Amino acid sequence: MVYTRNPIGLSVVVLALMMGAASGQGLTDKGVKLGLNLANVGGEFLDDVDPIMKLGFALGGYATLDFDLPVVIQPEALFSQKGYQLDVEDGFFGETIKQTVTVNYIDINALVVFPLNDQIHVFGGPSFGLFIGGQLKTEFAGTTEETDIKSEDMNGMDLGLIVGAGYQLGTISVEARYSLGLKQAYKEREYNGTGTREVLDIKNNVIQVMVGYAL
Repeated sequence: MVYTRNPIGLSVVVLALMMGAASGQGLTDKGVKLGLNLANVGGEFLDDVDPIMKLGFALGGYATLDFDLPVVIQPEALFSQKGYQLDVEDGFFGETIKQTVTVNYIDINALVVFPLNDQIHVFGGPSFGLFIGGQLKTEFAGTTEETDIKSEDMNGMDLGLIVGAGYQLGTISVEARYSLGLKQAYKEREYNGTGTREVLDIKNNVIQVMVGYAL
């Protein structure tokens, strides 16, 4: 299982390595970002159960590289919580089984940022996610059961496309972005209380609201 006890620290290390490689190559800015994730998945479950959006967070850092072009390059390394929620009606007991899937990634983003003016910018680019662990939480009839999601349950590398816009005010930035999953992330797994459900072409989709601070 790919796992770390300090995923936020790992994202900082990854960003530091990226910034070190970029030093002397147009590095003009660096900072930290914190955001709220509204996560869900796209695709189909075999029994047509609809997944529901769940909350998570993202935290990490960024650097800005300026090569005297109309755009700048902004690499990011973020710890990011993704996943989804299911509410399944139990046919025997007549109660709802609530299942929350949380999957944690280190996302390496390579964003191309186009400034529209001194405050407003738009951006887009690929996102590469490294799965580092997760949890399935099942709530039913007043009981709660938590199960680790292991590397054999997931594809280890995620791939997405990010588009968004932001507003810069001094050292503070606010961004709204959407990350569209391009690669199947989930493998077949067993859900407690509902049997085995085959997962077909499920991809991570995330709406993010991020606040950045330039150091």
